[in-house]
Amino acid sequence: MLSGPLSVLLEINSLCQLRCQYCSAAPFNGSQWPLPRAITLIEELGKFPVWALTISGGEPLLYPHLSELIEACFNVGIRPVINTNGLKLLDDKTFEGLVDLKDRGIEFTLSLSLDSAIPEENDFGRGRGLEVVEAIHRASVNGLDLTLSTVVHKGNLHSALKIPEVFDKIRQFRYSAVVVKHLSTNVASRLLACDEDMQNFWHKASQLQQEYSQSRILLPFRVDSQQVPDTHIAKVQGKCFCGFTSCVIDSCFNVYPCDWARTEIVKMGNVENRSLKDVWLSKQSESVRSQAQTKHLCSP
Repeated sequence: MLSGPLSVLLEINSLCQLRCQYCSAAPFNGSQWPLPRAITLIEELGKFPVWALTISGGEPLLYPHLSELIEACFNVGIRPVINTNGLKLLDDKTFEGLVDLKDRGIEFTLSLSLDSAIPEENDFGRGRGLEVVEAIHRASVNGLDLTLSTVVHKGNLHSALKIPEVFDKIRQFRYSAVVVKHLSTNVASRLLACDEDMQNFWHKASQLQQEYSQSRILLPFRVDSQQVPDTHIAKVQGKCFCGFTSCVIDSCFNVYPCDWARTEIVKMGNVENRSLKDVWLSKQSESVRSQAQTKHLCSP
C-alpha cells in the first residue's frame, strides 16, 4: 500500500455562484478552510509527495486566501490545478492577483468548466455561459495557463466537441460524463442522454482525440483499449481504485476516496486535527479499501 495518496482533490470551501445540476460538491454549506491548517496540509502533501493536486470547492476563487495556497504549493514543489467556474476572473482584484503569481514565476493551471461555447447549451446544465466565455478569453489573452473541462449531457451533445475549435489557443480539453450517484441522483438524472447517443458521442470524441492528440483531448477511457463506454461513465471492470491512490478532502476536512463517494461508510477520516498520513494509514481507511475490492465506492 502507498504511504500516501498520489492524487488529491482539496475542497477548500463550500461556496459557489452556480448551482450546476450534476455537481458533486452540492449542497453548499458556506464552510471554508482556515488558512493556517490549509498551509500545513499542503506542506504535508509536499512530503509524500503528491503527483497531482487539484484545488476545488465550491468555487475556489471565492476563497480569500487562494493566492497564499497557490504560493504554498509552489514552495513545496507542487503545481496545482485550480478547478473553477471562471466567473471571478471577471473581478479585477482576483484576476490581477492570479496574473501577479504568474508574473512571479509561480506555476499553476486554471481548469475552467464549460459545457458548450453556445451559451444556451452551456446553461442547460450549468449557467452564465456568456460570462464564462468572456473569462476564458480574458485569461487566455493574459497568458494564464488554461484547460477546459466539459461534462457531457443531453443538452450539449451536439456542441461539446466544437469547443476545441472555438478556443484553439487552449492547450488541453477534458471530457467526462454526468455521474448519477449519491448526492446528485435526483437532479443529474434529468440530464442523461440515451446510451446510443452517448456511444455516438464517445466515438466522435475518439476521432477528435486522434486528430489532435491524446495529451490535448482527455477522455474517460483509453482509446487504444478499443473500449468505448457503453454507458454514461467508463468504469474499470472489477475493483475500485479510489482510496488506494487518491482521495478528496472536503471543506470540513473529511477525507473520502473520491468526489462521488461521500457517505459515512466510505469516509476515511478527518484531518482538521490529524495528519493526512495518519488517516491514510488508519484502520478506517483500510476498511474503505476492503469495500473497494468488491464494488465501486460511488455506487449506491
